[in-house]
Amino acid sequence: MAQEYHNSAPFKAIETKFKIDKRRVVWHLYSEQTFIGDTLHKLIVFPLEKKETTAYDAYIVRYNTQKQRIENYYIADNFWQNNEKQRIQGIEISKRTPEVKPKTFAYELRTFYSNLNRAQPIGSEQLLWLEPKGKKLKPIFIANALSYQGNITTGNNIPCKGETTEVRSIFTISAEKKCGYYIVQEQRNTQQINITTDDKGICTDKITDSKEDFLQWEYSRKNSQYTH
Repeated sequence: MAQEYHNSAPFKAIETKFKIDKRRVVWHLYSEQTFIGDTLHKLIVFPLEKKETTAYDAYIVRYNTQKQRIENYYIADNFWQNNEKQRIQGIEISKRTPEVKPKTFAYELRTFYSNLNRAQPIGSEQLLWLEPKGKKLKPIFIANALSYQGNITTGNNIPCKGETTEVRSIFTISAEKKCGYYIVQEQRNTQQINITTDDKGICTDKITDSKEDFLQWEYSRKNSQYTH
């Protein structure tokens, strides 16, 4: 599949325009995607390795397949960070209608990180919304949408035993201004999950505690990044 993308028209256009060394492309995370209702465009997303660092540059490009040209793009240095605790494992792309401008559209990227450690799992999910504006894809919202951490014991004839804490958030932006500002609304769900073995020896999850919080902030496009 990577070899197929090496020679695709969208990547060739990106390679030429931005003078990319394709040996530094993280090919197992490379994606070219079309969307229902828009057969003329592809969204190309991939990380580019940095020299002497574990960070990846982000390349997100909207390509017109009919005119065979790049229409909009977003490039960010050191956008995806890998560290000792967790590394990027996957990127999911979709299309959504932003609440602030319901007559337009935005692309949604969800980037998944984990440490791939079964005994002490750690993971997170980064959410990014991008809106075409001129020749650029402009970030209109960045936030942490998921985090989890656990401690699981295996062995001694026990397939699994332990617990994890998971924090998951759903974000919306108000369609109308309140007191001069749009409002970011976060529905945050925190769960304590107990992991045990059932009668058949299969690992099962059981929610032992759950808490839901509703948070609000004033939304500004000049400061579109939110963390918790």
